[in-house]
Amino acid sequence: MKKLYSLIITLFMSGWLFGQQAPMTTQYMFNTLLINPAYAGSKPFTSATMMVRKQWAGFKGSPTTETASIHGALEDKNVGLGLYISNDHAGITNRTELFGSYSYTIEYGESKLAFGLQAGLSYLKSTLSDLVYNDNNDPVYDKNTVNNVLPNFGAGLYYHTDLFYAGISAPLLLSYDPLKTLSVEMTDVHHIRRHYFLTTGYVFSLSEQVKLKPSVVLKYVNGAPLQDDITA
Repeated sequence: MKKLYSLIITLFMSGWLFGQQAPMTTQYMFNTLLINPAYAGSKPFTSATMMVRKQWAGFKGSPTTETASIHGALEDKNVGLGLYISNDHAGITNRTELFGSYSYTIEYGESKLAFGLQAGLSYLKSTLSDLVYNDNNDPVYDKNTVNNVLPNFGAGLYYHTDLFYAGISAPLLLSYDPLKTLSVEMTDVHHIRRHYFLTTGYVFSLSEQVKLKPSVVLKYVNGAPLQDDITA
């Protein structure tokens, strides 16, 4: 039974299936740069983060995600720069990304509105020989691996005060999906779809020493249900 579950997970998480593809980041409040380039330089200091997430431990092909990021503001405080690298392994597909971010912030008193752009590369590799299949003559399995290096860019907005923040972003605007408009058509390519994120949060002061910060992320991609992640 465990082998059957492993095969189901492998097929479900394959890079060619339509649906949600962006790595899961439950600790997104510490990893906001991965989903919104406008977040770069939003802190009055340089911030660096490294995180590892392991899902469904014990199942072959279960998702594993590693991320590292750094960002900060330049001397004039209006320009922010950031860099992140991530590696996401799920099923037979491994996805490594390296992106640089640029943001420009406009201040309105205590409020700040940042506009952000990012650009970089995604490297995807699927090892078909790791699949368990019955039809050895199926031409789909003629190749042992499929590799793609896919350039991309994204954009976002990020509004924040000392107590509140809200952002909207599309980290990967360039689609590699022949069924969608504004897409790059290639043969033997992993289908990357656009993901859209909406984030918001607020800090409540429970006492002089204790603060409560609930936050919400909504993630949408065509072909999958709207996903929400609520935390505090």
